Amino acid sequence: KALEEKGQLPQAVFITSPTYEGFIADTGRIAETVHAYGIPLIVDGAHGAHLPIEKEADITIVSLHKTLPALTQLAAVLVRGDKVDDDRIKRFINIYQTSSPSYILMASAEGCLDLLEREGEAKRERLERELDGIYGLKSRLKRLDIIGPEYVGRYGIHGYDRTKLNLTDRTGMLDGQDIYDSLRQRYRIQPEMCMGRDCLLMTSIMDTEEGFTRLKKAILDIDGSL
Repeated sequence: KALEEKGQLPQAVFITSPTYEGFIADTGRIAETVHAYGIPLIVDGAHGAHLPIEKEADITIVSLHKTLPALTQLAAVLVRGDKVDDDRIKRFINIYQTSSPSYILMASAEGCLDLLEREGEAKRERLERELDGIYGLKSRLKRLDIIGPEYVGRYGIHGYDRTKLNLTDRTGMLDGQDIYDSLRQRYRIQPEMCMGRDCLLMTSIMDTEEGFTRLKKAILDIDGSL
């Protein structure tokens, strides 16, 4: 409203959903407000290629390589509605992308989509079962915690991507780097990152039962050692 009063409405509104840590915005509500002013909504969904498409967004950018079985650098721009000029997007893509396309990357993208079409639902259901087992550890943990889902409905958080596992030590004895190093060095588990007191792990449909078994043991062992 302040921008409207100044006659300085933006050309577009840009949000990130999900965040690196898995927090999901209320895209539908945001889109409703933005569209009321005739402005397109752009969603950076880089870490959400495995999630349902943000139907309310006018443009959604997803990185296939971050959360799906595809080679690094693979991403997609998803466009819908009449608030975006498709030809203009194609023009700028042609300006900035390489003039020497990689058929290896193109084949990887097609292979990823083919796998999802054939086995995606079965793999998703298996991943959900494994994640149920991981989150089921929460009641057994004395010091460590797996945080995230409990924030839904607070701080403007609309949803949570449970494939992102945020480990933290409630006692403060270990920081994120300690948890990261322990998982990597003692249990051969590569976390995604650590920051402050938290250590983030990313799971996907390609993770194995053996890997989840090792992760559960690691979490319980680290918790028991505190």
